[in-house]
Amino acid sequence: MIKQKDLYLNLGKKKLYQVVNENKSALVIAPTSAGKTFISFYCMEKIIRQSNEDIVVYVAPTKAIGNQVRADVYARFTKKYKHNNVRLTGVFTRDLRVDPLDCQILITVPEAFKILLTAPSTVKWRKKIKYVIFDEIHSISSSDGIVWEQLLISIRCPFLGLSATIGNPDDFAGWLRKILIKKGEQDGVKYELDVISHSERYSHLEYNLLQVPKLDPMTKDEALELTKLNNQTDLLPKYYKERTKKFFNYQYPLSFVECQQSIDNMLKLFSLGFFFFFFLFFFFFFFFFFLFFFFFFFLFFFFFFFFFLFHFQK
Repeated sequence: MIKQKDLYLNLGKKKLYQVVNENKSALVIAPTSAGKTFISFYCMEKIIRQSNEDIVVYVAPTKAIGNQVRADVYARFTKKYKHNNVRLTGVFTRDLRVDPLDCQILITVPEAFKILLTAPSTVKWRKKIKYVIFDEIHSISSSDGIVWEQLLISIRCPFLGLSATIGNPDDFAGWLRKILIKKGEQDGVKYELDVISHSERYSHLEYNLLQVPKLDPMTKDEALELTKLNNQTDLLPKYYKERTKKFFNYQYPLSFVECQQSIDNMLKLFSLGFFFFFFLFFFFFFFFFFLFFFFFFFLFFFFFFFFFLFHFQK
């Protein structure tokens, strides 16, 4: 039996439900907090209700987002299986692998999902995938976008692409439709893509501007002085601090550069003091050692000298 919290969906309402119910692909574009994540939960619920073997894959751009989604899934869904070798959720990343091939809801990252799609040993497992959810699908424009492209081309099931920052949705949707048409011709299946765009934001954002007082332009003398100090970085923070005193009534705390230079100076002083301490220690040690050595040597010498002198006189 599946227990799920109340599913609240603002985005697209019936249209999004209809897309999932009809096993279509969708590109969902909406601001943050507009309800994109809830369509993922509805898709997960549909898959785990209809079968004990069908799989839905959630592809997160980062492990941090994947961990958050995993926690949400644990909080929302529970299901009892007749066989103990099946789990509700699984994780597959570079650092963590928990039942990736024995679960119904797999949470992964692009690089790890690519491994599963290309491994010869997962052919039967890939046929069980009924939906793939790509969170932050605009990451296809990042440095590792080639992996996202390979995933979109390799999967043989409907997908949901979620994003809040796609500037050219029509062009992107056109490119996705070309991929679906090509895959449909190869598989003999008709893949459809709906674009659902929503511009209303349900959480208010506040913009605050921090204005810092501007310094007066440098005079010719100050520019020459700064040029002279270019190769003396230890003096630059002091120079700027003195220059800003006339614009502020309080003393500036140390900046990052000043803190770093202070730490470097302290380490230098500590190293110098450490070396000087051991130098003095060994100096006085050997000094008093040789002093006592020569003292007892001459004392011993004079003792035997007078001893033999008195002995021969007798």
